[in-house]
Amino acid sequence: MKLLYKYFLMIAFPMIACLVVVGVGLSFQMYNYSVAEKHESLQRAAERVSSMTEDLYYNHSITHEHMIKTVLASMTNDSQIHVIVCDTNGQIFLTSDIRGNKYMNSRVSAGILEETLTSEEYSATGTLDGLYEGENYTVGLVTKNDAGEPIAYVYVTTSIRYIQMLTTYVRNLFLLLSVAVFILTSFASYFIIRRMTRPLKQIATASRKFAHGDFSTRVPVYSSDEIGDLTHAFNNMADSLEKSEELRRAFVANVSHELRSPMTSIGGFVDGMLDGTIPEERRERYLRIVSDEVHRLSRLVSRMLEITVLQGKDITAESTTFDFCELLRRAAISFEQRAGERQISLNIEIPSHAINIFANEDALYQVVYNLIDNAIKFSEPNSSIDIKAFEKGDKLTFSVRNYGAEIPEEQLKYVFDRFHKADSSRSKDKSGLGLGLYIAKTIINQHKGKIWAVSENGYTEFSFTVSIRRYTQG
Repeated sequence: MKLLYKYFLMIAFPMIACLVVVGVGLSFQMYNYSVAEKHESLQRAAERVSSMTEDLYYNHSITHEHMIKTVLASMTNDSQIHVIVCDTNGQIFLTSDIRGNKYMNSRVSAGILEETLTSEEYSATGTLDGLYEGENYTVGLVTKNDAGEPIAYVYVTTSIRYIQMLTTYVRNLFLLLSVAVFILTSFASYFIIRRMTRPLKQIATASRKFAHGDFSTRVPVYSSDEIGDLTHAFNNMADSLEKSEELRRAFVANVSHELRSPMTSIGGFVDGMLDGTIPEERRERYLRIVSDEVHRLSRLVSRMLEITVLQGKDITAESTTFDFCELLRRAAISFEQRAGERQISLNIEIPSHAINIFANEDALYQVVYNLIDNAIKFSEPNSSIDIKAFEKGDKLTFSVRNYGAEIPEEQLKYVFDRFHKADSSRSKDKSGLGLGLYIAKTIINQHKGKIWAVSENGYTEFSFTVSIRRYTQG
């Protein structure tokens, strides 16, 4: 079942249940209220008739009896009630009928008399043991003399048809209003739920496209609630997947290119030597080229394996405390000969005291080595390289600046991507694989640090920061 209909049923069923409960409760409440109101009016009438019956007992006369009958007839016409008065044996001797012939020979059952005498008041819905037809409500009182002995019983009855009609009317009105409210609410709920579930449906559609390799689909954001947050997260994930797919394709293309070029050269030279195209006296030269290409392939494979290890391993688990200044001195010493050959001076600016940091020493050495190596590679001859390291708060900052051709601004944001190579105008060195800066960025990211590059005003500077103290994973 679709989520739209599930949500709709989740709202519809409780709504129906609530309407039923409210309707039944309202009907019962209306009925009980009407009966209670009738009971009160019938009780007042019964008390009045009981008082007149007591007067008739002490002052019996034809005139008095006629007056009581007149009053009873008036009560019947005004209040739509019926009154009967019976003696202690149940024999009816007084009624509110003008003629009174219908009930004068009737009796009230002994059970009803007993119940009235015991509780001193009788109230019930029914026919008064067959005395009346249809459903009626009766209130009865016992009339006593001064000695407290029962002398008569008074029963005042009215039809409850009006109460039933009122209850039925209220119930039908409530039912009609409930159906109208339910229909309107259902339509409103349907469109609201449909609007809520629309992004989910679009996310599902986009996910199916993702499964087929299409990462271009995005889901519109319709709200700022949890569904909106989910849509934002999905779009961010889609951006990441699309970027990852682009990087993957670029990675495959770059790897293919990097592998194809040396392998084509190697194959061509070897075939040339085998078929005699390359004379024997020139084979040594081409064997050296083949050797260089083989070493280049070896470096490429080693770097790719290194990237795989970095991405699948937490190198910070092997962190120790060491002096970063000493690490920097060792790295600079390894470049003295190479820098001297190109007449490049290394200017190192570090504090006189040790900068002890908690990190993976070998990994940071590799980062420093790669950055200095790049700086020498792209420096102009007879120039200098400025290397700095300092601490500020709980951060270590390292930078290396070389002077020469700048990195174009449009390429600067890609310098840390895999296989990205700087503009060839910056250097004639073609030995680079375009993986060194990517490895450096991966290492710094694992140390929760930041690495960036600036290229302007004739210089290019690479910098990174890492935490000096032990950091919390997460």
